[in-house]
Amino acid sequence: MKSNFRLLLRRSLGENTRTYSSDVGEIKIPQRIRRSPTDILKALSSTVGVDPTAAHYKFHDDPYLMPYSNPSKRSYALSQEAGRKAAQWVRQTHADLFQHKVADPLIEAYVPKVEYNDESNVSEQVLQNLIDTQQVSDVITVYQILKKREIGVSVATKQRILELVSFYNCQDPLSDQWVEENWFRQSNDAKNATQRLGKKTWKDDGFAEKVFEEVVQGGGDVHSAHCALICGMLKHGQVNRAWKLIEECKQNGIKLNTEVYNELLRKSVFLRESHEMVWQLMVELMVEMQSAGIRPNLGTLNSVLHCLEAIAGNKNTRMNAQSVLLEFKNLGIEASLASYAHLIRIFVRDAGKLSGVIRSILDTLEKNPELIKPKCPADNLFFLRAMDAIANTLGDRELASRLDKLLHKSDYSLIGNSFSESTYYRFYFLLLMRTSEIDEFMDFYYKFVPNIYVPELGVTQELMNSVEAQMGWKHIPKLWGDLVLFEQVRTNLVGKLLSLAMQGASEEPQLAPAMAEVCWSIWEKLQSGSVRNFEWSGEMMGDILSVILAGKELGKAHIIMDKIDRMQDSITGEPAVSSLEKYVDACLEATNIDGALRCIKYCDSRGMLEMEKLLAKITGSGLKLDGPQQRVVYELQKKF
Repeated sequence: MKSNFRLLLRRSLGENTRTYSSDVGEIKIPQRIRRSPTDILKALSSTVGVDPTAAHYKFHDDPYLMPYSNPSKRSYALSQEAGRKAAQWVRQTHADLFQHKVADPLIEAYVPKVEYNDESNVSEQVLQNLIDTQQVSDVITVYQILKKREIGVSVATKQRILELVSFYNCQDPLSDQWVEENWFRQSNDAKNATQRLGKKTWKDDGFAEKVFEEVVQGGGDVHSAHCALICGMLKHGQVNRAWKLIEECKQNGIKLNTEVYNELLRKSVFLRESHEMVWQLMVELMVEMQSAGIRPNLGTLNSVLHCLEAIAGNKNTRMNAQSVLLEFKNLGIEASLASYAHLIRIFVRDAGKLSGVIRSILDTLEKNPELIKPKCPADNLFFLRAMDAIANTLGDRELASRLDKLLHKSDYSLIGNSFSESTYYRFYFLLLMRTSEIDEFMDFYYKFVPNIYVPELGVTQELMNSVEAQMGWKHIPKLWGDLVLFEQVRTNLVGKLLSLAMQGASEEPQLAPAMAEVCWSIWEKLQSGSVRNFEWSGEMMGDILSVILAGKELGKAHIIMDKIDRMQDSITGEPAVSSLEKYVDACLEATNIDGALRCIKYCDSRGMLEMEKLLAKITGSGLKLDGPQQRVVYELQKKF
């Protein structure tokens, strides 16, 4: 055995020693590939699949601390940011207590923010640092301090100040730290988006215009100064003054850059009255760019499509959009996701052509995954708008599935903020609900609910309708559990669920015990007083009574009947006669004559015509009545 092992070892060593580095040929060292600081994290992330059952990282990974309803998710997310804000306020207010270094090298975000006043030691270098970090209000303060002290500021720095304050309209930009607060604010503001469209927010004769005058009079770059001011005016709704300034630039030979034309194309709809005149103006502007030798870019394409989207009602807009896309493609400018988002809105009124447009877009993106990479902030509109069009205009499940696969294979952040994500899945859920069998849909439901998406009240209502239409009675316990979990215990939804439970117990008797358990859980939940503003109806009481009796729970049925009898003056409507008849039959079967008589007396007090029929069940049952029971029957019979 040892000799064989040695022989094999010598052979393997001999074979290895025959290979020399010179036999391989020239060694070529590959070119260095530049890596970003997050490339390693991206590589690690690509090895781990997405777990839809895991909660969002912003929540504590604890089942007792995990929010599941939309209101609680909002509260948890905002309270977490409120805590961080409070901590920053303490740090800022008592900056003298936070002089220790918490990181080396220093992380600026951990350092209390410097507050500038007339006594601060400032310089042009400080001003440039503030410009780099986009602290607009501090830039204005420091510049005014320097000006008051008659400390000179270079024209180049003034130009940078002009560009900053024009872009942000002399206001600090929204901080990236408060993601949740920002998107909740945006979701609320979205309701008034139409009213805000074209609204002027530019500060006339403000700080930006004063700096502009100083740059021009101080011998600065007149072209760049005019471009910065005009872009700011157009961006913040001062379209008329910007247009006059553009006309002056043309007369005085001041050159405009691509960014000015991009903003002007985007605002063309506010400069002309009719759709034809708007398109004519856009054509004139693009011809001007060509004549002046100004090369368009992706922003130019998206600005044109954005304006065409605003006049999508014009019959020629769709043809014009196609010609624009072709023209820019010939210039070597490929459309981005934002371009496709605008294109979908342009064609959304023509369902016949919309289907072909979306199919063509998906074909292009599937063949060229590189095109899915974000190129501009508006790219995150694509997936939401595409799903909206597919679900609500086309109703095409196959296209929706292709779009969803594309989203999960690419950069998922392109879905946008949490509000956009919720809207996207609402459209997708409603489409699948209309086009899938209930069991197939529920598989999808279990995958995404509740950690990724919590159905809104309307979606829950549609789901109940789908369960009823397809007789998916076995899913009723899940629906009730989610109503409680998502804090959606509403009168209309509970009433619908009780109706479904009664149908399920009637259609499939083997499910009656499970339906009875659900109904009793509903009863206990509502009787506990934890649900506010809930109003019982007689129909709902009757449904619970029927299902409880189908589950052979007569004792619980007595409790419900007692509630019906005692609260008959405060409950709207009456239980169905069939429910009361089932209760009487169950009481007689259990020889509980008092229970049956109580139900008949309730029918008498409500003036129900079926009382005689129910009383006949007792007299014809063959059961022996005692004296008080006979007197009750006699009194009731006298009313016939």
